[in-house]
Amino acid sequence: MKPLFGIDLTENKYNSEINSKHFTVATTPEEKKQKHDEYHMLLKIISRNMKLPRAFKTVKKIARLLAIAIILGILRPMVGLDKIPLSQIFERAPYAFYIGGACLLIWWIIALVEIIKQKTALTPGAKKKFEEFMSIKKEIYDELGVPEGTEFTDILVFQYIMKDGVPVAQEMGKHPTYRNIETKIFSDGVRLCIVDILARVEIPLNSIRAIRTVNTSIEIPRWNKKEPFTSPKYKQYNISANKSGIISSRPYHILEFEIDRETWGLHFPCYELPTFEALTYVTADKA
Repeated sequence: MKPLFGIDLTENKYNSEINSKHFTVATTPEEKKQKHDEYHMLLKIISRNMKLPRAFKTVKKIARLLAIAIILGILRPMVGLDKIPLSQIFERAPYAFYIGGACLLIWWIIALVEIIKQKTALTPGAKKKFEEFMSIKKEIYDELGVPEGTEFTDILVFQYIMKDGVPVAQEMGKHPTYRNIETKIFSDGVRLCIVDILARVEIPLNSIRAIRTVNTSIEIPRWNKKEPFTSPKYKQYNISANKSGIISSRPYHILEFEIDRETWGLHFPCYELPTFEALTYVTADKA
């Protein structure tokens, strides 16, 4: 099976071409792609300027937790059975008040700095750039034939080598093996269409053979959805994240289809299964 959105390193370890070019029916004009990339880079800089450095975020989090813990520690004897007065608690442990007050002050100062940074970065000019960026994206999707209101769907892109006819995913340096890429996926009744900013890829619906379930855990670099993975919508998938924000999920799925006697596979994370089942009228097999 050949991964549709895979990068084959079997014969050339420097290859960067994704296999989906064989099914690409339309591409974004270079001029619009460059314009999109320029705005995207600019907005990334604006977004970076709105955020606190990681060290400040860590200090803010620690200060908040310590402040809350100390306040609760002070209140507990006041409302408990002994009902110890505040003055007596201060006499017994004055350091708790000093440390708690310092933590509260640090927390509030960093939170204030964060608000100021956001307001400073989010100028009318920055808002205008964002609106222009969204307008360019809409133009691109309109030209590639994406129906209005189509939601984003994650697919998996990865590097691989072939071993005994089976694609084996390869690590991408320090990054997770798989990348979850946002695409617009829809059906026109004859074809399954997968569109990103670069191109439109089509798969004949009558070529689809199955949706395979691979009971293996995978890691992806980020969470793309508006709703958090802890929300009721995604709770059933047991998705987790480590301290670096790397997302783990299990299983993943492969939409398997056959063209000219060659088997292909479109890999996607477990939380996108309802979308693919609804568009293809194919139910995933059991792991």
